[in-house]
Amino acid sequence: CLDQYDALGTLRNEAMITARTEGFEWLCYLDNDVLPAKETLLNLLRWDLPIVAPFVVEPGSGRQLHGPPHQPNSGLRPVKWCVLSMLIFRVSIFNCVGPRFWSDAVGADEGFHFQTLWLYGHRPYLDTNTQLVVAYQPTYPLATNRLSYAEREAFWKARMERMNAIPDRR
Repeated sequence: CLDQYDALGTLRNEAMITARTEGFEWLCYLDNDVLPAKETLLNLLRWDLPIVAPFVVEPGSGRQLHGPPHQPNSGLRPVKWCVLSMLIFRVSIFNCVGPRFWSDAVGADEGFHFQTLWLYGHRPYLDTNTQLVVAYQPTYPLATNRLSYAEREAFWKARMERMNAIPDRR
């Protein structure tokens, strides 16, 4: 988490606290750069499991977005961790971790958080039958080091233009 992403943990904690205090049974975390199909949430809820995520793919290529490698359309898979682009949680699982579960610290990534849940007997599941497309290919900053100087400059210029563009609110 760097710069504009520094408060993601705080925002997730606020949503979790609201869900717990308002009596919600489920909490859906949804990043603003994904394009879920209308049935995505219902497909995930059908499993009736405490933590479920869809199979997140990059646009155009259909390549799985990071995470433990699995084949698409291979059913429900227990995983040690998954990307946080979209997740549903049964709110009651947060009773064991408290209101400051999500951390803002650099290095407090998906693996860190799911390891904490493992201590309390909770694990995420990946629904490989339900695909979720991100709006654009994510930026992997260290991967740009393999590009030539000109390619790297063009990449970051395009990235900055996209960040400054009017967001797609579909």
